Formats: sequence, structure tokens, C-alpha cells
Amino acid sequence: MKRHRLGSGRRRSYKMKPDELREEMSEGGVVSEGRNGGYEASVSGKHLGRFKNRGAALAAIVRTMDKEKFWGNIFTVNDHGNVTQLAVRLNPKGKGVLSRAVHSWV
Repeated sequence: MKRHRLGSGRRRSYKMKPDELREEMSEGGVVSEGRNGGYEASVSGKHLGRFKNRGAALAAIVRTMDKEKFWGNIFTVNDHGNVTQLAVRLNPKGKGVLSRAVHSWV
């Protein structure tokens, strides 16, 4: 079986409408840039904490989803309010995560 690296897949052409996006974000994982630096992470509206970098926030989301056996979509929101949906998984070679952008909304 041929193994594919994260990010080697084809992008889907479907993009969620604003109402669908809001609902998916409320049910999934969200990383946003904190006002005073750092990154805030949440899953299904539950705040997980503030993290020094985006990778640590994403890792917390993935671990929480694994623990709860719920794997919703994961999004990042930058300081301008732009939203990006990510494909994320824990790095099998050690700590951290591997991620790639799936869709973006500006």
C-alpha cells in the first residue's frame, strides 16, 4: 500500500456557506490568535487554554478530540478574521503536529 504524505491529496471544490461554516466552527476545533500574543484553542466551544505557538494549540485540539472520540473539523482564525480549515494529525516521528490548509475564507 502506497503511503501518502499529509498534503498530497486533492482539494475538494466544495466550500461551506457562511451559516454552515459558523455551525462547523462551533462544533469543531478552533485556534485563534490571542490579543496579547500566543494562541487560544477550543473544541466544541470549550476553551482548552492559551498556547505559545499554533502547533501546541493544534496538538491540544487533536489530543482532546482523540480523548473524546470526536473528530470534527479544525479551523484557524487569524488576527484579520480570515478562516482556514486544516487537515491535522499528530506527528508520528515525535512531538508536534502535521497540518495543511484545506479551504480558506477571506
